[in-house]
Amino acid sequence: MPVTPFHRLLGTTALSDSATGVVVVAGTLIAESATGSPLAVAAVSTAGSLPWLLFAVPAGVLVDATDRRRLLRLAQLGRGLVLLVAGLLLSAGLSPVPVLVVSVFLAVCLQLLADTAAEVTVPELVPPEKLTGANGAMSVATRLSQQALGPAVAGLAASLAIGLPALAAGIACLAAALLLRGIPLPSAPARRSGTGLRGGLAPVLRQPILLVLFAVSGTAMAAYAAFLIVFLGHARGPLGLSATGYGLLLGASGVGAAVGSLLSGRGERLCGRARLLRLTRVGWAVFFAAPLVLSGWALGVVMTVASVLGGMWQAVAMSVRQRTAPRAELGRVGGAFRMINYGSTPIGAALGGLLGVLAPPAAVFAGCAVLMLVTILPLRRWVSAERLAAAEERARAE
Repeated sequence: MPVTPFHRLLGTTALSDSATGVVVVAGTLIAESATGSPLAVAAVSTAGSLPWLLFAVPAGVLVDATDRRRLLRLAQLGRGLVLLVAGLLLSAGLSPVPVLVVSVFLAVCLQLLADTAAEVTVPELVPPEKLTGANGAMSVATRLSQQALGPAVAGLAASLAIGLPALAAGIACLAAALLLRGIPLPSAPARRSGTGLRGGLAPVLRQPILLVLFAVSGTAMAAYAAFLIVFLGHARGPLGLSATGYGLLLGASGVGAAVGSLLSGRGERLCGRARLLRLTRVGWAVFFAAPLVLSGWALGVVMTVASVLGGMWQAVAMSVRQRTAPRAELGRVGGAFRMINYGSTPIGAALGGLLGVLAPPAAVFAGCAVLMLVTILPLRRWVSAERLAAAEERARAE
């Protein structure tokens, strides 16, 4: 099979996200080993998550206002240089926490630009009928590289030398930039109006379909974070899972979500986009409700299978965004969704901690499940097949 520009973009994403997994996980490990302070670990972790909340929308505005081809390459080159310098400074014996906080923060800010530019480039590289499948492949690449390969490399590299994780991550980013060299990445037309936070959110706020997807996605991320906070105590207590068993259970669910991403294109062809979006909410409702009635291997199987269905959301919702938003606004739409997804996670975690004190676990699990079923109602009302077709037609005309 010939290597297409999309395959090279996919390889770039895998390398870039592996670098992110390495530097964020290794950063917290190094901070803990060097200081033993939870505050130092929290500082590095916050440096890796804060950019998504603060700069996701500005990154989308920048992607829409500049040459996306150049921005994608420069972001990878910038990340590579930042991480190589960080690796050299750590190897030279500088105080690790300040170096890690600054380098992780800058690297993730540049990742925002790279990820957003890559997302808006995908529709230019694949035909419309293959868009959901392509988004599914991008999602799987991110899951496997950032959540599996990156942390594994981080642990090994950090055990060998303090500067090695950053050096390895920097080399991966430079390789990602090299992989992009010479391939014809299309440049979408720029629309320079509407800068700032309000301008960045405007494409979502004026489009009912995008606004509903925005709200449903944020609700689901908050519910998932709250669920995990409460489920940890339930799993380690009444369910009697060891730390290894708990990790394997969540790992299997992650694999299920990755399989769902791979199958999203087939699911869309079989059910249609509108119906599949609603079915993914059923999948997550089953995931959240499973601990109410199941334990042991049966719980693992049901949660994994439910994750397959729920995991299709990301790829299908992304293809809807790409098809219903004008090309010149895709960066802002992608940035807005990144902000709500990552911004909802700490809110959900805080809510989960509060509910864990005030309510029994069963009430939290049931509440999360019911909430997912309730989100089907706005999807059914505003994200019907007819509305999707009309929105896609308007987007093509703009």
